Amino acid sequence: MAEPDGWYVDEDLLDVYRVLKSARRNVDDVHGPTCLCDVCPERSKPDLVWFPMLAEQNWAILTHDGYRRPGERQAVVEHGLRVFVLRWSGSLKSFERVKLVFRKWDDMIEVWDREPAPFLYRVSRHQAPQPVDLI
Repeated sequence: MAEPDGWYVDEDLLDVYRVLKSARRNVDDVHGPTCLCDVCPERSKPDLVWFPMLAEQNWAILTHDGYRRPGERQAVVEHGLRVFVLRWSGSLKSFERVKLVFRKWDDMIEVWDREPAPFLYRVSRHQAPQPVDLI
């Protein structure tokens, strides 16, 4: 089964990023020590700024952001990105967020292997990953 060359973890999931980074070599964020690009080393860069950087990579994006702001979903399409959005109701402690990622890891790899870019999938605790309309 094909896997992404890397995983970009958005800053809204820094707790998940830290655990994945310690477990896998191919995990990063634009704010991490091995930043994808020197143009965006500081935190809180708008997603539309770093989308083009990831377009050149064969990376998956893991985020909690649903990309609902104007232009974001269109940019996912334009840049041919593959995005997994972690969703939960209420508040979820760090450990539970990490468990969610590990519990759904194989499901996300299966989606990656099966679905051509671009895509946006919602990943939640109680169901298989669900596609989200991009337009």
